Amino acid sequence: MEIIMPMAGLSTRFPGMRPKYTLTTHDGHMMWEKSILPLIKRHHVTIGLLEEHEQAYPIIEYANDLFGDKVRTVTLKTRTKGPADTVFQLLQQANIAPDTEIFIKDCDSFFEHDHHKGNYVCVTSMKEHDVLKRVGAKSFVTTNDQDTILRIVEKEIVSDTFCVGGYKFESAGEFMEVYQQLEEQGEVFVSHVIDHMLQDKKIFSAVRVREYADVGTAEDWHEYNDKSCIFCDLDGTLFRAQHRKDFGKPPELLPKNAEIIRREMARGSRVIFTTARPERVRRHIEQQLAGFGFGGCELICGLPNTKRILINDYNEANPYPRAIAINLIRNQDDLGNFL
Repeated sequence: MEIIMPMAGLSTRFPGMRPKYTLTTHDGHMMWEKSILPLIKRHHVTIGLLEEHEQAYPIIEYANDLFGDKVRTVTLKTRTKGPADTVFQLLQQANIAPDTEIFIKDCDSFFEHDHHKGNYVCVTSMKEHDVLKRVGAKSFVTTNDQDTILRIVEKEIVSDTFCVGGYKFESAGEFMEVYQQLEEQGEVFVSHVIDHMLQDKKIFSAVRVREYADVGTAEDWHEYNDKSCIFCDLDGTLFRAQHRKDFGKPPELLPKNAEIIRREMARGSRVIFTTARPERVRRHIEQQLAGFGFGGCELICGLPNTKRILINDYNEANPYPRAIAINLIRNQDDLGNFL
């Protein structure tokens, strides 16, 4: 099966930013890279992007360095007529054999799913995700009791089940043939191709996905990446401050502050503890932290006992503020009032 990832859109929902698929997630992956990670180990991937984007952002070099021959890159000289046209051109330029199974994957959604034989559409439920504010960008399906798709409709709520950006076709050739029948209608979406095939009595199943994240708008993107890298001092903030002569004694935890830090860790934030305590007591501190449920957190020792200043940059893709300071009165267990 060949993974087809069209990336020739204009990213109009990301004003003032570079092409959305080149944006970097909180864990260091480009959007398109994150999107194919669950697939790249088992399948070959073909991605397609505009030549004007490649000239500004060297994606081909990046993809080659990262994935080698597991990813083929196709550049399109001109803007396409729509999502289905982009896929059609990628299949043509990459010389994908007509009998090849293809899985069309949007670059602006992340999910995992179990692959099935035959044609299928990856879906999830509105009960599980806040999609109503983005209904104009979604397609919806109706199904029978066996999860066979009866209808697929673009930008209209016809059920609780919506498409998440993954479409499997048994035949690349059939996709191309149906698209050519529809291309004179203007902008054609992949859902239009599927709808036409459904009318011709072709069978498509609805496949439920796991760990779905939608990053199709700037708002979604910022929400997905709203994780923090927290630098938290130990004495007076996590532990009740100790005198130097008492460093070997068990510290007294500030429980409410500790719970706030655990909450941030649970939602994906990275915590780095800092201290003026010397490097020679690192192992002892790490054991204490592990005993309070903070094992594995990073620790910086030996900082000067002075004020600390955090400096960071911001832009449209990483909006202000990108550096936040919280000053707590020593030994006050009230971090929850600020974070």
